[in-house]
Amino acid sequence: MKTKANEAPLRGEAAWRAEKLRISQSNEKACAKAQSERGKRDRAIEAERRAADRRDFAAVPSQPNH
Repeated sequence: MKTKANEAPLRGEAAWRAEKLRISQSNEKACAKAQSERGKRDRAIEAERRAADRRDFAAVPSQPNH
């Protein structure tokens, strides 16, 4: 990795640390994206479950004399 266009590329431990940081940042972005997508999916599933519960409850016959 180069820090500036005219500098030599990083070597040894500095290169390893830079690559580790890059991977860590990439993982954080991926986790945030997955959490967002999972949240959207979970909200949709929950909304469908609530709608199904409402449909089921509406189909339950009422008790006589109540």
